[in-house]
Amino acid sequence: HAHPAYGQVIFVLRGRGIMNLEGSSVPFDGPCALLLPTECVHGLDYETDVDRWVVTIDEVYLRQINVELREFSTLWSAPRLIPLAGSAQTGIELYRLIGDLKREAESHAVGHIAGTRALLTTLLLLLVREARLGQQAADSETRNDFRLVDRFRQLIDQHYQENLSQQDYASMMAISPV
Repeated sequence: HAHPAYGQVIFVLRGRGIMNLEGSSVPFDGPCALLLPTECVHGLDYETDVDRWVVTIDEVYLRQINVELREFSTLWSAPRLIPLAGSAQTGIELYRLIGDLKREAESHAVGHIAGTRALLTTLLLLLVREARLGQQAADSETRNDFRLVDRFRQLIDQHYQENLSQQDYASMMAISPV
């Protein structure tokens, strides 16, 4: 099945199972986080006694949060398994955050919506960091910077006799002069 209106984070503290994703099977062992974006066709087969929590996130909120940090958009770009076995502290933090999130979402205290959003953002940021998405994005940016420098050098080699301005080169590269 799929959920067009929401994404899900499934935190597995203990136990194992198989995440079926659009025809492929991905085995998992707790502690881990399973991330299922909107529209992702999936199924989950758990062994008995799996200790897990499901956080369901509205698609409208996901669109809003993805604007705040490029890595959030990357996190939700595909279904993923985020193993947490190497980081006991992260598993404990996630467990605590999910409990806090549940209490805040069920609360009717002043500011409970803002509190829920803050906790959910913290949870997603923890997952981004654990999935090492920031490093992947930084590596990608570095590769893009090198490509731009190479392209700039090629253009200088081709047009050095024309005495072009910085703006002319930037226009040819489809970037700003800055």
